[in-house]
Amino acid sequence: MTEFHFPYKLIDTDAFGKVTIPVAKIFLQGEQEETAIDVIVDTGAVISIFPKSLCDILGIVFETGQLSYVKTATSESIPIRIHRLNIRIGNYSFKARVAFSTIENVPYILGRLDALDQIEMRFNKQGTTFIASNQKQGQH
Repeated sequence: MTEFHFPYKLIDTDAFGKVTIPVAKIFLQGEQEETAIDVIVDTGAVISIFPKSLCDILGIVFETGQLSYVKTATSESIPIRIHRLNIRIGNYSFKARVAFSTIENVPYILGRLDALDQIEMRFNKQGTTFIASNQKQGQH
């Protein structure tokens, strides 16, 4: 097994002062090359979601994705387009459905769908650890 560890990110909030959030660096495979992004690891989110502008960076045509909707924690319905992309964490790669939203201020979220089927996520006091089986490891 291979493990990849990401320490929590310290952020300053108005209501709670300094808090930590689980953030990881992942790589999304675009049409020509990979793009590295920092994501909030959110096992409460069904699908990974990103703003539409990331499609331009990845060379993906937003409109070709499957149209659907997701609901936020406040029950707001957000239109999305679903694409299937390669995601890499460390040297472990897997295919996952990801959503792109026309709402540009949506945070970069790594959700459960297709990710938890492929890689185990553990949260502890120091941060987030991803545990991957070496048998499924990508060639990077």
